Amino acid sequence: MLEVRILGPIEVKLGGRPVPSGRPQQQLIVGILALEVNRLVSVDRLVDLLWDSEAPARARPVIRSRISEFRAALWRVGGDDARAALVRSGDGYMLSTEPRRVDAHQFQACLSAASGGSTDVEACRALREALDLWRGPVLGGQVPPHARPMLTTRLESARLTAAEELLDRELQRGHHRQIADEALALIMAHPGRERLACLAMVALQMAGRTSDAIYAYHRCQRWLSAELGIRPGEELQRMYLDLLNGRRTALAV
Repeated sequence: MLEVRILGPIEVKLGGRPVPSGRPQQQLIVGILALEVNRLVSVDRLVDLLWDSEAPARARPVIRSRISEFRAALWRVGGDDARAALVRSGDGYMLSTEPRRVDAHQFQACLSAASGGSTDVEACRALREALDLWRGPVLGGQVPPHARPMLTTRLESARLTAAEELLDRELQRGHHRQIADEALALIMAHPGRERLACLAMVALQMAGRTSDAIYAYHRCQRWLSAELGIRPGEELQRMYLDLLNGRRTALAV
């Protein structure tokens, strides 16, 4: 059975055995097919995602050549199993496997399990499982800028929303000390997320790390000012004033 990991550097296995990744262009094509697992992707769409309006004259032959290289790599590893893993139909190609064997689809399944969890413990477990699937940026960060809204933005946003949901639930369980370092690391990496900054400030103050909580605020405030020319929202500013005045911060209900 084919397995593909795209939440980080692209990795492929067939029957549990690694398949050589090939050149970056080939990896990206495989990653796109994995995002659309069990759905036909036309060569025209692959050309658009790889090059947009700057496609070379031989773009279509290049796509077919890279897919042929990938098919050959699959064949060397899995023999006849490769035939079912990569399917051609008309002017398109399809990766065929169980969706749960593609980490991006497994991630979505874990999020669904978290939203349907009957307790905070079950939800936190599912959210942790979802977030643990990530090893880096979607498709190894190889996506051309014009294609990111179509290929990576939704997943990257869902990752951060899941992280915020996990922090929120862990705070409700009284696990502020356990998540304080995690919360601080997240706001350092993603300073534009005001909700994340709020959660980090609460976790850090409750863990006795008020100076770190104030730093988290300033990290977010500086990013918003420099990148968007705006001030933090009312809730974040209120929490900051609470910190400065020695009051316990709390998230708005």
